[in-house]
Amino acid sequence: MHKTTLIVGAGVNKEIWAECDLGSELIKNIADRVTDRTSPNNHYFSTRLDKIGLDPDVREKFVRALDNYKNEVKVPSIDAFLDEVESFPEYQNLRDNFKKIGRLAIVFHVMGYEGTTTKSNINNDIVVEKTWMSRVCNLLKEKVINEPREIDLNIITFNYDRILEYYLLNWFRHSKPIIKFIDDKVKHFYGRIGCLEGLKVEADEKTISFDLGNDKIEVIEQIKDSIQLIHQERADKGPMKEIIAQSDEIWIMGYGFDATNNRLLGLNSLLEQQKANMKVAVYPGLNFAFRREMTEIIRDINFEADIRYLGCSEFIGYCLGGLIDNKGKLMCLKGTPS
Repeated sequence: MHKTTLIVGAGVNKEIWAECDLGSELIKNIADRVTDRTSPNNHYFSTRLDKIGLDPDVREKFVRALDNYKNEVKVPSIDAFLDEVESFPEYQNLRDNFKKIGRLAIVFHVMGYEGTTTKSNINNDIVVEKTWMSRVCNLLKEKVINEPREIDLNIITFNYDRILEYYLLNWFRHSKPIIKFIDDKVKHFYGRIGCLEGLKVEADEKTISFDLGNDKIEVIEQIKDSIQLIHQERADKGPMKEIIAQSDEIWIMGYGFDATNNRLLGLNSLLEQQKANMKVAVYPGLNFAFRREMTEIIRDINFEADIRYLGCSEFIGYCLGGLIDNKGKLMCLKGTPS
């Protein structure tokens, strides 16, 4: 059976909800919301932080530190900032509170991404099938979860949200085969904010509904430690690294190619193992300099990588050999190794 692994990062959610924040966008919004400095007449997140006793003066210091970091770093990320908080002596007396604020802010934003707009967009797309998720669903239906199976597909996601799971569950109407596929084959590299009802609950996570909303600070505080951060002491990633090492083909999109993640995934060693059948999407909307830099990083990892400057939906179509009809339906996979 042809073994394929799809690796996705935060960029893939843009097709479902364009306002999902990435990188520097997320940092800016976290900095703005911790003190609600851009909403002086409509305090929202800051009011909820007040409820759990996070001192306003500490939050102001957090925001100033985050602003300084954002202005000084070429490619900022909230994970990397929190790693500095963990490591740098300047934060020694503020470390615990800064880490707590950072985790709360991440979960707050992720729960916001899963709000009613995203839910509505998913339900609409299940009808019109325009996004990459609909194309993956057709692949699952035709070649993965129903007999005879031709492809052994794993999906490794770097996202904390459950947008993919929610889409799959509703596209397949919560069928037993899709529940089994999600439980066995959808892997959150750094954990998820919680489990959706009906799915297998992982260790140390709670079941929370998709559209719970981010106004419940007590819930956010309870689940903030279910997610892992990139540089913290973490659970063993060996099983996911093994999945990638055993893959016949690897598709990657919406992923930032952070050096630590590349190493944990084992991407750097694939070429040495003659496991070089890698297809990568670089979003064409990136500015020219950043697109060039991303291309160079990918070439350093695997100079034989097939790099395509496509959106996610078009990229999945390309990975499937272009065998997608004008309604986004998978027509066939002739010539697919089995």
